[in-house]
Amino acid sequence: MPTYEYKCSKCQHVFEVFHKTMNTTAAQKCPECGSKTQRQLTAAKGIHMKKSGGEAPPCGRQKACKACPAMGG
Repeated sequence: MPTYEYKCSKCQHVFEVFHKTMNTTAAQKCPECGSKTQRQLTAAKGIHMKKSGGEAPPCGRQKACKACPAMGG
């Protein structure tokens, strides 16, 4: 499910919303004050690339190491 980040125009509160589809135009109201919000441009989170023979560590090295907490190090 795509996650979108929104920022309130009035109180500047930032929050995330999970949508079932990528084609959403539904306006989101701020959960703090109920004002209009604007969707923010954000980088993708939580994407893991797989190589043949296993998962690539997030640091980009060929093998898992002690410096990669996501890979058990």
